[in-house]
Amino acid sequence: MITDVGIDLDGVLYNFAHEFRMYCSERMGRDDLPYPTHWEFYEDWGLDKDTFYRWLNEATQTVQLFNNSLPLPHAIEGWEKLRQLQVRIHVLTHRHPLAYAQTAEWLLRYGFEPDSLHFGADKRVLKTITKGQAAAIDDYIGYYDDYQSVGIKAFLMTQPWNAERAGVRRVPDLLAFAHAVEVHNEYHRVEEQHKALSKALKFPPVTSTTLNKYSEYTKPAPTTKSPHLPRFDYWTYEEDTWNPKN
Repeated sequence: MITDVGIDLDGVLYNFAHEFRMYCSERMGRDDLPYPTHWEFYEDWGLDKDTFYRWLNEATQTVQLFNNSLPLPHAIEGWEKLRQLQVRIHVLTHRHPLAYAQTAEWLLRYGFEPDSLHFGADKRVLKTITKGQAAAIDDYIGYYDDYQSVGIKAFLMTQPWNAERAGVRRVPDLLAFAHAVEVHNEYHRVEEQHKALSKALKFPPVTSTTLNKYSEYTKPAPTTKSPHLPRFDYWTYEEDTWNPKN
């Protein structure tokens, strides 16, 4: 049963690529900068890595870079769906801590109230704060692999800069991710119900021939709507090191 989900900000909730492209276009006096299609997109604009990070920090402090964009399509609906599923929501981002205030303001403005907000390079920290099983969505292939390596069910949100990666779980947006979590948990719940009933009533093992016979016992129980009171009472910042043995 998935109890916790990790959600990336840039490229999943927030349209960072558009906002930073607009900033660089104005700074460079150009209107022909191509839209990012790979992770080191700044190279297509004639920037090196050092310049990219310097301009990124400048834009964070001077033009509220992380407090301008509208949420990406279906982000709000996906968030609301996850709240209905009553899973704990953790936002994990590799933004600089200088962006904390604008990040928090933007999240609250659009109703994204997470149970925790984490700034840091290693998102495997999600494993240490999860109550049960965790799922996560990110647009960076490296983080997808990191999540998978520690047993977190990862989903890659399709973007132009990760399109070349094959053999991964993909979703087009946060709403599709929420639906995937719902299907996973519903399957788990029905499976657990059947195991309990089989033990109590001494049913034979479920096979293709017995499934229909006992289908009336495996239907999901009616769900009740109980209020979910999201908490947004702490945030963390981790250094770029993480030891899964700790």
